[in-house]
Amino acid sequence: MSNNREKLEIKHKADALDLPVRLVMHGIPEDWISEATTKQLLVLWEIVKRDERYKAGVTGQMLIGDDTK
Repeated sequence: MSNNREKLEIKHKADALDLPVRLVMHGIPEDWISEATTKQLLVLWEIVKRDERYKAGVTGQMLIGDDTK
């Protein structure tokens, strides 16, 4: 029983750290993150996701060629 409680506690702590850690991994300065509200963190995450989609699109165009030029 104690083992399950410990696993659940670890999961909750990991869930709480997930967004800030991901933002740091993507280069957002820690001081921005430590002072941001949850809503501000979500805005930063949306910007990161958009950038990742853009990079994926550019990479795809480079791999298959861009015939529109």
